[in-house]
Amino acid sequence: MKHPLHNLDYGGESMYNLTVLLSGSFIIHTLQDLIRFIINVSESMHPLLFLGLFISTSVISTLSYVSWRKYVGERNRKNIRDHNN
Repeated sequence: MKHPLHNLDYGGESMYNLTVLLSGSFIIHTLQDLIRFIINVSESMHPLLFLGLFISTSVISTLSYVSWRKYVGERNRKNIRDHNN
């Protein structure tokens, strides 16, 4: 028996697009900060700032990839369900 919520379309594609847009925007701003950091590098700046920027960019990239894979998997399962019905 199908769960009644499986028939509802919550706009998975629009959520995916929003996730990509927000994470892309965050990555761009992080890269801009990184470029400013590299250009304005000084002895007083803590070297862990660079590491923090790198880690935050990596985390956002990973979350974007996982979100994309989840969206593709849900879309494929929906296509299989629709094809079997």
